[in-house]
Amino acid sequence: MKQRRKLVVAVVLVALVTLAGCTTGPSGDSSGDDRTTTATDVASTTTTTTLDDLTYPDGASDEAVENATALAESHMSTIGDRGYVVEIDVSHSSDGESGTSTYVVEHDAETGETYERSSTYGGERTLAYANGSGVYEKRGTDDVTYEVRRTETGDDLARNDIVTAVRPLLGAGEFEDPRVASWKDRTLVEYRLDDVANDTRLFDPETVTNASGSVLVDEQGVVHRVSVNVTQRVDGTEQRTQFEYRVSELGDVDVEKPGWVSEAVERHESDDDPDARVSNRVQVVSAFGNVTESERVDRVTLTVMRAAGSDDVDLSTATVEWIGPETATTLTYGERASANRFAVEAIKDPDGSVPVLNGQDDRFTVVLDASEIGGALEEGQAAQLKITTESGAVTIYRITVPTSLAGESAVTV
Repeated sequence: MKQRRKLVVAVVLVALVTLAGCTTGPSGDSSGDDRTTTATDVASTTTTTTLDDLTYPDGASDEAVENATALAESHMSTIGDRGYVVEIDVSHSSDGESGTSTYVVEHDAETGETYERSSTYGGERTLAYANGSGVYEKRGTDDVTYEVRRTETGDDLARNDIVTAVRPLLGAGEFEDPRVASWKDRTLVEYRLDDVANDTRLFDPETVTNASGSVLVDEQGVVHRVSVNVTQRVDGTEQRTQFEYRVSELGDVDVEKPGWVSEAVERHESDDDPDARVSNRVQVVSAFGNVTESERVDRVTLTVMRAAGSDDVDLSTATVEWIGPETATTLTYGERASANRFAVEAIKDPDGSVPVLNGQDDRFTVVLDASEIGGALEEGQAAQLKITTESGAVTIYRITVPTSLAGESAVTV
C-alpha cells in the first residue's frame, strides 16, 4: 500500500509538468542549481486598492476564476516572451510517511536557453538543458545516462510545460471570493478555493474530506501562484497532498549551460562507449488523426520506424506519455488503444515481428485513443507525446490539430 502511494505522487508530478514528459530532478547535481522559493515568499497582504480599480485577464473576473483554460493561455502568452523561473512542489503525507516531488524550469528570454530540473518522491532525477542546438538530458544518480536530441529549442522545451502545469491546478476546483493583494510591489487578485471540481484528474474528488487553496493573478494575466491542499480518506487511511505552482522570478533571468552538457555530448556520440549511448530509439515518420462527424480528432496514429543506427526496438516494453490540453498520463502497451494503453499495428513487417521493430524497413503504427485519454482534440489543439523505450531512449513528437476540420475525415497532425 505504501509503495502505491509513492507511485501516485510521482504520477501526479508527471501530470503537472512536461519535461519532455520525464519525472526529473536537480538533487544530487552540485553545479549551483539549487535555487528554490518557499511558499512564504509569495504570501499576500491586503492593500487599499479595490477590486473595482482593476482590470481582469481572460478567464478571470471580479467574482471568480471562470475559465481555467483561458487563464492558463493568458498566463503563457504574457510570460512566453519574458524570462522566468517557475517552481512546482507536490508534497504528500500518509500513514507516517511523507515526501515531496519538485520541478523547476528557468527560461532566458534573451538567449532562448532553458534549464529544467525535477526530482520525484521516489528518487528519480533528471536535468534537462536546451538551447538553439538541441536538448540535453542527464538522468539518474549512481547510474547516470545521457540523451542528446537535436530537434528542439529551449522555447520548445519550456512553452508547453508552463501551460500544462498550471491548467490542471486552476481547474482543480472553484476559485472564488476574490480580494486585492500585493506581492513584491505587484498588485494581484487572490481567489480562494471554494470547492473541488468533480472532473479534476489530480485526485479523486469523492475521497476528499477537506480542501483549501488560492490563486494569485495580476492584471496582465500572470498566474504568480496556485496552491491546492487536499485531505483524502483512501482505504481507511488519511492522506494529505499539497500542490503548489509559483512564478518565483519574472523578467531578467540568466541561464548558463551546465558543465555536464559537454559530457553528455561526448558520451552520447562516443563509439568507444556504446553503453553510454541509448541506441534503440524510434523515429516518427508521420502522424494522422481520425476526424469525427462532430469535427474532432478522436484517434491518433503515429507511423514509426527504427531510428538510424538503432538496435531492435520492442514497443511492448515502451511507454508513451501523453501531455494534452486537459490530461497528462503515461500509457503502456496493450492489445487495443484505451485510456491507459496504446496499441501497435503493422504496416510493413516482412517477418511478422510486430510489436518488435527488428528491421530498418519495418513500419508500425502506434495507435492512441484521444477520446478515452482526455477527450477528442478540437480544432487547433495540440498534445506532446514522449515515446520511451525499455533502455530509456526518448523520442518526442508534438501533434497539432489543424485550425479547420470541416469536411475532413482524416488529417495530418
